[in-house]
This record gives sequence, structure tokens and C-alpha cells, in this order.
Amino acid sequence: MKLKKKKNIYINSLKKTIINRDGQMSLPYETAAGSPLPLGATSGSGGVNFAIYAERETSVKLTLWDPSTRQRLVVLEMQHTGYVFHIFVSKLKPGIFYSYEVDNNQPLLDPYARNIDSPKTWNDQAATYQPLGIV
Repeated sequence: MKLKKKKNIYINSLKKTIINRDGQMSLPYETAAGSPLPLGATSGSGGVNFAIYAERETSVKLTLWDPSTRQRLVVLEMQHTGYVFHIFVSKLKPGIFYSYEVDNNQPLLDPYARNIDSPKTWNDQAATYQPLGIV
């Protein structure tokens, strides 16, 4: 089994599984181009389609996060049709957290997100909290 290390995650290139450093979390996935519409994260049969309008960006990446630890699981390059970047990720279930990264690795909350993870109370620590969309 070949494992490629990328920062804090390992991607199994044979089975397309994500395994964290502890070997605790694995998430099988497959990707396809997806559809530019509807915008946002849309659950469907077999997975989730992600689409975001980004007129000023030259690249957009989808980041999937572990909902219990808020650790990054994987970063996926998105394809585009016009100014809409999109990707379909199979085998994802509702509840996974996600965000986008644009050109300079700037985090971007999905403006079309139907659910958002945010701090329960506002304090100094919450000021650095990155809100994430929830599928």
C-alpha cells in the first residue's frame, strides 16, 4: 500500500482513503467534475456536489474537515465552468464540515452554505475561529 504524506494527512493512492496520523479516521472517496448548478453543497445519491461562483479567482480548492476534531482531512482541486468552480465527491454523508480555499490559500466560507458551524459564545478565542459549512 502506497501512502503519500501531505502535511498532517496521508492519502492512500490505491484505495483513495484518507488516514490521519493516528490511523483513526479513514474516509473513502472518489471525485468527479460535478455540476456548476446548484450553487453550494448539495447532497444527492451517492455523494455531494460542491459549486461556488468565484469570478475573481483562478483556482479554488475544496477542504473537507473532521466534524469532531475540526482537523483538515483533505484538500481537493476543483474544476470550473466559466466562473463557477465545482466538484462531486462520492460517498460523503451529511454532517461533514467543508470550506473553500482560493488563490493564496485564503479560507472562504461558502456563501451558499445551508448550515454553518460557529462558536456557541463570543470571546477572544472565537475571534480566530474559522466558520465552516456543514453538508
